[in-house]
Amino acid sequence: MDLLLKALFCVVLAYSVWHSLRVIYITGLFVRRYNHQPGPCRIIPGIEYGSEDIQTLSNGIALITAGMNAGVTDTPHKFRGIYTFDFNNPNKNLTKLKFTGNLAEEDFVPHGFHVWTDKHTGSVTVFAVNHGRNYWDNESVEVFKYDDKAQSLHHLRTIRDTNFRRYVIAWRV
Repeated sequence: MDLLLKALFCVVLAYSVWHSLRVIYITGLFVRRYNHQPGPCRIIPGIEYGSEDIQTLSNGIALITAGMNAGVTDTPHKFRGIYTFDFNNPNKNLTKLKFTGNLAEEDFVPHGFHVWTDKHTGSVTVFAVNHGRNYWDNESVEVFKYDDKAQSLHHLRTIRDTNFRRYVIAWRV
């Protein structure tokens, strides 16, 4: 009986030590942490009507969509678009990208977007969700070529499909 009690005590002790070491490891008790703050925050004027998405390029330029206002169709088109922000010069304000090609700026109501950079040429292609002027039935994806030097987006094509649908959730307060 004495031997059985000692064996049980050793098993419980081993489990307790294992569990304690596991908790220490999971919580990162002995991990060195560095207090890093990216810098002071500030309000950047120019996105008064909401920003949906941001993508940062390898050169420190961030592309930001703005003007998507959740079903509000009276957002002035002068605020809708894609803007750039230069993280290399954070004191500078936003720059609104100009459009070239066959898409009218007033027909562009951007939502989310994705940026693809060609590894070989370095060219940047932007795929942006566009709700269109008539918010409820005009879903498309607009494809642009980004020109960093001219600060413009050249419209390449519009992709439409009947499977592009918007799901509206009505919230009750």
